[in-house]
Amino acid sequence: MLDRLIVFLVPLSIMGFFVRILIDPQSIYLLGLILLLIFFSLAKFYSWKFKNKNFWYFLITPILFCISSVLFFCFLEINLFLKYFLIILFTSFQWLIYKNIFFVLKMIQKYQPNTIRNIFNFVNLISIFFFAVGFFALIVLVRVPAWPMAIILFLVSVLYFFQFFWINKIQEKKAWFSAIISAIIFVEMFFVISFLPTSFYVDALILALIYFNIKNLGKKHLLNNLIVKRDAIKYLIIDFFVLIFILTTAQYH
Repeated sequence: MLDRLIVFLVPLSIMGFFVRILIDPQSIYLLGLILLLIFFSLAKFYSWKFKNKNFWYFLITPILFCISSVLFFCFLEINLFLKYFLIILFTSFQWLIYKNIFFVLKMIQKYQPNTIRNIFNFVNLISIFFFAVGFFALIVLVRVPAWPMAIILFLVSVLYFFQFFWINKIQEKKAWFSAIISAIIFVEMFFVISFLPTSFYVDALILALIYFNIKNLGKKHLLNNLIVKRDAIKYLIIDFFVLIFILTTAQYH
């Protein structure tokens, strides 16, 4: 019964937290309590078995998505209605995550195959965009040096790349090694993009596109030991047109 309630209570608590910081930005310190709530609620799903690796791997998405959402929210310059709409969106994603983790662990008969993988992939991509917006905004607006942001982004992306490879059934040691290599390439791209004269929203979109390509090409390589030339060309063509669209519609500074 408590597990069923957790599926709704945690997302609603997250919603309340975002409404609170919208009214009183100084309440951002409550983020620590929300992260603890996420940690212990998932631990309850796993019957407090902290030695279960799956618990730690599943924890990556709800924790990092919550942090990235707050970071993104801090630099958002939109009207109040859209901010409330985003709060509902953040809450909905967390509810989807909790609902499907609950199905996987407690009601497997209701779980649709690959649902949790698809949700994690989509939410993690959004989270990377949110982190990138926040980090580029800190560099541009607050004049924070790029290297501290790069270190944090490296750690975040290692976790996301690893989870992606692991959930696609890549052997664990190989997944960690590939995640580290992928994260190094990703952070190098972060440094390159930070020099572009575009807005931090555009920079973040480009970086999210790079993340998407690295993880998918990496998965193909790890599963098949070969990246088919046709696949690489397909991604390059899509990237080309997306980048042209982004750069031609972007605001420059």
